[in-house]
Amino acid sequence: MKKTLLLASVACACALAANASYDSWFTGMNGATGTNAMGQVNGTWVFNVTNGEATVESNKLVFDLDDGETIVFNADQAAAPDTNTITSVAVTGVFTPVKVSDLPTDAEMNTRGAQVGFVVGSANDTYNYYAWVGVTAAQADGKSWFSVGDPILAANIENETALVVEFDYSHRTHATKNYVTFKVGGSVVGSAAYEMTSTAGEAASSVAGMTCYGSGTLAAANGSVEIGVATVDGIKYASLGDAVTATGSATDPTITIVRTTTDSATLPDGVKIYDPDGKASGASISVVDGGTATIKATAAESNNGASGPCSVPLSVALGSNSKIQIELDSVADNKEVTNLVVGANSVTFDLQTKTEILAAANPGGNKALSANVAKLRQFIAADTALNTADVAADVSTASIQTALQVNGGNGIPKWESYVLGIAPNASIKPVTAPAGDTSTTAITLAIPAINSANYSGDYTVKYKVGDGEEQSDPSAIEVPLATGTKTIKVVLKP
Repeated sequence: MKKTLLLASVACACALAANASYDSWFTGMNGATGTNAMGQVNGTWVFNVTNGEATVESNKLVFDLDDGETIVFNADQAAAPDTNTITSVAVTGVFTPVKVSDLPTDAEMNTRGAQVGFVVGSANDTYNYYAWVGVTAAQADGKSWFSVGDPILAANIENETALVVEFDYSHRTHATKNYVTFKVGGSVVGSAAYEMTSTAGEAASSVAGMTCYGSGTLAAANGSVEIGVATVDGIKYASLGDAVTATGSATDPTITIVRTTTDSATLPDGVKIYDPDGKASGASISVVDGGTATIKATAAESNNGASGPCSVPLSVALGSNSKIQIELDSVADNKEVTNLVVGANSVTFDLQTKTEILAAANPGGNKALSANVAKLRQFIAADTALNTADVAADVSTASIQTALQVNGGNGIPKWESYVLGIAPNASIKPVTAPAGDTSTTAITLAIPAINSANYSGDYTVKYKVGDGEEQSDPSAIEVPLATGTKTIKVVLKP
């Protein structure tokens, strides 16, 4: 006695191969010549048939199974192009009718691990497509099967049916729920989408295969998967354009590139783009006129935190009133961006120690060197040891202070040389004043390396001879003629 062809998807995926954003995953039958030679690609057939029949005729699988017998196609999960996207199973076959009263219960379907089921059901000499997506409500008979589409003419029952079951695991339009759509002959039957309330369907991120029960003819069973190019709020989208649209209602308007793409997209104001693996280097990205978009640079693109030139391989076009800014990844705590340039094929910038880190440096313990941070950067860059501390990925105010406290070649701490406006190896030994000694009461000396115009501006600088009064001019330090040894001291006052 003929029963039914019931397709129960367990945990895999297929989709519409005609869509350019879908990749082929598996082929269930390709020139089949026998049950042990189905010509499948990326999957395996398991025939759990003892008393029933399963043969291949004209490259089609014809079967008539007893109760408890199954024919299962297990898709190779490792070969799946993607998960958590829109997927579908495309099947062509003859669905032998089964009485609606004989359909499996919800408990039986869940025991079988089914996400959905699809049959041709008969009741009172009327034929309809019936679907099962899980427990939809409390049913007196324990069955949640429901009819989809218009009744089927009896004359068409033996015709081959092209069925596509589309599984939406993307959560793009259905929050956290998984949904399924049934298409027969290219047209949707029933509602546009049904929530999968089956135990397997609620937890799935793709399809695992297909199981046949009862009787029927299977001419084709193919699968393909929609490819996610980018994510927004953790949800995959098949194009950059779709991802951009999604940012309009996103909690975090960050587009993360997950697959190689050459898409074109215009980023709205406030949108961020993150390409951790450089997969969008061939994409064409622009920023809406008047808007500011952000590129989230990876640690690698930011030299892993070391100061110096950096590059993000993105092609970005800016309008006359739009701009790009850089958001640093893990190095944002101690580094900042400067010299940002949007080029034809990349966005380049320099990484430097944060201004506030340098401005807080207080190596003398009395006052931070914050009067002219740009000048402090130049001083640090000119000294190998100081520059090494500054360039380091783990630079901090403490590490800069420690480096500045080291004596330079002139014998004084480098920070004091900075305050005096001299190089760390510049001599501070007083010599006869170049202008000559014209005083009749003192010997006039000078420290040639020091020019008061070059002071850092952080401290007041004075020069004290012995116990005498403090003097201000390093080019005319007067030493009294009184007999004795006089020591010239440089006095730095906060």
